[in-house]
Amino acid sequence: MQQRHGYNRQKKEAGILGSVLELSENERKQLHERAAYLKEQRDKLVAMKKEQREKHLPKNTETQHVPPTLETKEMSEEEKQKIQKRKHLAEKLKQEVIKK
Repeated sequence: MQQRHGYNRQKKEAGILGSVLELSENERKQLHERAAYLKEQRDKLVAMKKEQREKHLPKNTETQHVPPTLETKEMSEEEKQKIQKRKHLAEKLKQEVIKK
């Protein structure tokens, strides 16, 4: 192994320095138990976060849901009015610019 800054670079697994092959049987057992415990804790956290997301997600989608047919009809009428106004203003501006 390379020496760097006065210490050996060793693989660190679950809080134990050194190679897994160099561990005693008891240390290996402890390592496996710790790994299993950490996996269990991780699974619990993932499950909790998933439940929280699922609780918040339906609330957000229900409040934001608008029937698409009504929204598009209203928007299209409003857009038509806006376009008509813009065309009218553009025509007025053309006439004023041309007359000057």
